[in-house]
Amino acid sequence: TAIDYQNQLGIEATWERIQMLSKLLRIKLNALKNVKVVDPKVNLSGIVTFVKKGVDCDKIHQELTAQKINTSISHPFSSLIDMKKRKLSEAMRASVHYYNTKEEIDKIVKTIDTIK
Repeated sequence: TAIDYQNQLGIEATWERIQMLSKLLRIKLNALKNVKVVDPKVNLSGIVTFVKKGVDCDKIHQELTAQKINTSISHPFSSLIDMKKRKLSEAMRASVHYYNTKEEIDKIVKTIDTIK
């Protein structure tokens, strides 16, 4: 069913929507005080990786989960070389997909902004 749906939408249109939404999320997160997008600078995908200064990822994850926003945490044990290279001890990951909405982007950004 997923393949049929993808074929109906078209791979190109799906990818363009993912790129648009993930770019919007990156821009809005970078505009927040104490939030930094830490994605690699090339080959950007729908996965947006970020940190919030002074707030550990477990706290962010709990707050987002309470708002029914799905995210995950990247730890060094799951991506040691990359995390070491970027000098990160942990980072949040939000995965944007074609079915997400701009309103959902606004909701995650607003929630992250309120987390202390």
